Amino acid sequence: MLPPAAASQASLTPALALRDLARVLGERRFLLITLLAAVPAKLILASFCFYLVPIYVLSLGAPTAAAGRALMVYAVVLVLVLPWAARLAERGVSQVSLVGGGLCLSALGGFGLLLWGGVGPVFLAMALLGLGQGLSIAAQSSLLSLACADEIRAHGTGALFGSYRLIERLGNASGPLLAGVLVAALGHAGAFALIAALVLGCGLLFLVLAGALRGVHVAEVRA
Repeated sequence: MLPPAAASQASLTPALALRDLARVLGERRFLLITLLAAVPAKLILASFCFYLVPIYVLSLGAPTAAAGRALMVYAVVLVLVLPWAARLAERGVSQVSLVGGGLCLSALGGFGLLLWGGVGPVFLAMALLGLGQGLSIAAQSSLLSLACADEIRAHGTGALFGSYRLIERLGNASGPLLAGVLVAALGHAGAFALIAALVLGCGLLFLVLAGALRGVHVAEVRA
């Protein structure tokens, strides 16, 4: 449905090549944002929403509709938080803090299943997941564009964001697989808690290692 001019222009955009991926993977800041923020965010989203929540809620004897409502809690909270998170960034709140803090926050609900059973903690976990994802999801791309400005100036946005989205999808693909293995080994509560611990560790490590990224953000705000 694109007009002919836009369609022809889009067809001229070069596809992501291995040399582009290799070059981008040499960027320390790119790896920091992608491996410690983007992949864990997608991993917890896919493992919780696409696997653990539905099978756990049904295992409790609750109707299928209860699993759907739990997933709707995530979606509603996400939609409500995204504009608020954008305003925080516009007011100068560090994008590093939004990304790392949101990632940590999204993991906290997973620990509740170790302490309390039933459907109620699942709704709380989904609300925290939506809140954390809402804070971090938009800030990730913006932070990446600032941190890798030299790459963008030299080669454009195609290779950078193409590589980012490609690697990010590893979290989507691996989330349900990891959750299935953990459920078989540890049960539902153990799977929730271990994935939450992994994501929380990535978020904390991202905040510790992201000192240079804070400098990039501050310089951009002053400019």
